[in-house]
Amino acid sequence: MPGSGSTAQQNVMKYWIDQYQRACPGVQIAYNPLGSGAGAAQFLRGATAFGGSDSALKPEEVELSKQTCTGGRAINLPMAGGPIAVGYNLPGVDDLVLDAPTLAGIFDTRITTWDAPQIRALNPAAKLPSTRIRPVHRSDDSGTTQNLQAYLAGAAPTAWPYSAEKSWQARGGGSANGSSGVVSEVNSSYGSIGYFELSFAASSHVPTVRIDTGTAEPVAPSPQSASAGIAAAHLTGQGKDMSDRVGGPVLPARPPHHRTCGPASGGSSS
Repeated sequence: MPGSGSTAQQNVMKYWIDQYQRACPGVQIAYNPLGSGAGAAQFLRGATAFGGSDSALKPEEVELSKQTCTGGRAINLPMAGGPIAVGYNLPGVDDLVLDAPTLAGIFDTRITTWDAPQIRALNPAAKLPSTRIRPVHRSDDSGTTQNLQAYLAGAAPTAWPYSAEKSWQARGGGSANGSSGVVSEVNSSYGSIGYFELSFAASSHVPTVRIDTGTAEPVAPSPQSASAGIAAAHLTGQGKDMSDRVGGPVLPARPPHHRTCGPASGGSSS
């Protein structure tokens, strides 16, 4: 059974496939982490049996899926959840706090040095260098990119005037393919900052930003903080379609979806 899609899901997919094949000898499942956009394209042209994405299919994509899913249509199944971490490379700065407007300014290359007033105000005790900031984003179409941009647009709409697309919308900065590519760039480039699912930061020993959301304490990316964000999700799909949406400007957390063919009565996706 072939599948492809989100690189953010590749670690959990590897675990699931290993466990399933141990329990069901003779079954072979292959998952190719090409990115959410490429995974959707492969699924919609019938090249794979399922796809992984950090966001649900759009209604027009669901309509297109009827050409592939004979007698049915694509359905979205939320399967796992995890936080989008913002990682950085700034030796000597072990604890970094940023808020949504500052993150927006950094990723839009309007805040360009680590000792900028906006960053100093959030980190009064930190020894911040005058090093130039090198933001790194995904070069491929990505559900992780889409969710991060949705967060910035919701939490800092005046600072982030861009739409929440799978492709990167802001200007400037470096880019890399896949979550592993972004974390590798951040890990190897002094002064850099990027975004990826938390497990990539943990396995590469990349420090992560705590997010000032206006509460008493900044929020660190963790299974607990992600669970709190995902708990606010509500179903938007109909019938057998389980598309969901996280409401409000919360710490970036992703409810990953798997897409597969299902009955035509599943209703339309949102």
